[in-house]
Amino acid sequence: MSEEINHEVFGKITFRHGWRKKDFELEMFGKIQLIEIVIDAEEDGDFEVEQEHSYTEFMKDLNKRVNDAEKSVFNYYQEHVLSYREQFGTDADKLAPNINSVEELGNLVVPKQIFFPMIFDEDRREAGFICDCSWDIELGLGIKFVNESIEEVGAQDILI
Repeated sequence: MSEEINHEVFGKITFRHGWRKKDFELEMFGKIQLIEIVIDAEEDGDFEVEQEHSYTEFMKDLNKRVNDAEKSVFNYYQEHVLSYREQFGTDADKLAPNINSVEELGNLVVPKQIFFPMIFDEDRREAGFICDCSWDIELGLGIKFVNESIEEVGAQDILI
């Protein structure tokens, strides 16, 4: 059985390999998505102050974070699509098609989580989106924010 708490900053969250808030609705890449918010912490529910600040600041203007993420993923994809297409050969049009807009990413990228890692620097707030993507089903896609600005787009392990 999983433990559940009502945290003063995160709200109602449940422990299952980290603290989770399920079924958070988010519009990203032109589609409404149900995602999970995950706060990386031990089962004792002892969260870092930096995680609470990260959550508060990140969620304060979530629409801007989503917009920044969409643009950054589009630019990232445009930079790498040719190598993906070469890699996939006959499956290229399905797994890494040429696209012209952020909305077209909605067919290739599925946001799964907003992740708040443990941080050990009081001057740094970290968060990010973890997504599945058609061009890398094993490593997926991560969009890492530091102090509410995008620091990196790449495989999910940039966040975890």
